[in-house]
Amino acid sequence: MLFNLQVLRAIAALLVVCVHLEAPLVPLGVARETLMLGNSGVDLFFVISGFVMVYTTAHRPSGPVDFMVNRIIRVAPLYWLATLALFAVALVLPQLLHSTKSSWGELILSLLFVPFDKGGKIQPVFFLGWTLNLEMFFYVLFAFALLLRGVVARVALVTAILLALVWTGPLWPKDVTAMRFYSTPIMLEFAIGMWIAIGYLRGIVLPRLPAFAALAGGFVLLVGSDYMDGGARSLWTGIGGGVVLIAALSLEKHGHVWKIRIAQLLGTASYALYLSHPFVVPVVSKAARSIGPSQGWPAIIWLTTVIMIAVMLVAIAIHLWVEQPITYKLRRKAHHPPSVVDKSEASAASGARC
Repeated sequence: MLFNLQVLRAIAALLVVCVHLEAPLVPLGVARETLMLGNSGVDLFFVISGFVMVYTTAHRPSGPVDFMVNRIIRVAPLYWLATLALFAVALVLPQLLHSTKSSWGELILSLLFVPFDKGGKIQPVFFLGWTLNLEMFFYVLFAFALLLRGVVARVALVTAILLALVWTGPLWPKDVTAMRFYSTPIMLEFAIGMWIAIGYLRGIVLPRLPAFAALAGGFVLLVGSDYMDGGARSLWTGIGGGVVLIAALSLEKHGHVWKIRIAQLLGTASYALYLSHPFVVPVVSKAARSIGPSQGWPAIIWLTTVIMIAVMLVAIAIHLWVEQPITYKLRRKAHHPPSVVDKSEASAASGARC
């Protein structure tokens, strides 16, 4: 169990929430650019994902099929519920949504994690699912690499494929939506996480004091790189996220373990937090505005506090009472044991509730 990794997952999810505070906070005077720095939460998620896939399969034999079954059970159910919920709103109350339409074809593609062009943007019915489309593609590549025996060989193969995709990305015609989407430079962040796992498995960590410095510098680079555009942004946010991850892992090796119960619980619920907060933010912000201050910093602090507390509580509730039961039931039906990650998350969640 890597406790510091769980905290990083919680931080990554909360950074993404900041991006979607635009609607309630920008009218109060908060700069949109400041909130957009939270986009780096996705980059941190991708680096962590690359690390976790290597770390959890290095010492536990897993074939491509078992690996993909595990990933689908872990990722798909909650995403499908979120997608179907949004589609139902688009079908019954379309006036509440701006860009989401009730297209059955787009719904099917979304549920199958197939990228498609929607009004000039490559995103599914539930807009946050674009990251899951990239994740699922990475899982397919990693599952294919599991046919190789050596961990380094697997990582090298996936890295080579990702580099080739990014290198040839500009050559793909615009109507080849999937390949244009999969060749985005942000895919290289998975590779950064994978190579960090190789180093960590071999005992490579930073000394104590440099680790503290790297943690601070990594976060500055991670968040600050969001001001960049295109491939340069993905490169530097990936490096920043990688430095943060290395520093956090190194500090845990040196005994600096972040076992704060709420942080650990939020880490286990980070996926639920990521998927549920777009539903929570508009409802809670509207309610909070009606009973709290309406102008200036008092309103900004009030809204931010209430929204953050609400999204965290809802995420924890969904994780404990929806996500975990569904996941365990599907595993039993598929006769598929929980992964190392799932066991660790369950342990952390149990300890956080004690």
